Amino acid sequence: MFPAADNCVEIPEEGSVDVVIEACGIPSVLTDGVSYLRPGGLYLLVGMVHPNSQLPITGEQIIRKCLTLKGKSKNHGFWTNFKK
Repeated sequence: MFPAADNCVEIPEEGSVDVVIEACGIPSVLTDGVSYLRPGGLYLLVGMVHPNSQLPITGEQIIRKCLTLKGKSKNHGFWTNFKK
């Protein structure tokens, strides 16, 4: 049912996580990630840096779950927050 989680040790229950991080660049995983998020959750996109990244999500899905979608890039300071 959740192909994005086929390689996970444990598949999360729907509506059970606060943050999902997409790092694979495959738009179809967004649907699974949204289903895992709790209302008010954050979806961080870091791998969709290509022209074929049309996302399979509606405004209704984002609004009804009060989601935050954020895009981050290595070129805009994302990785600098992790340097020691």
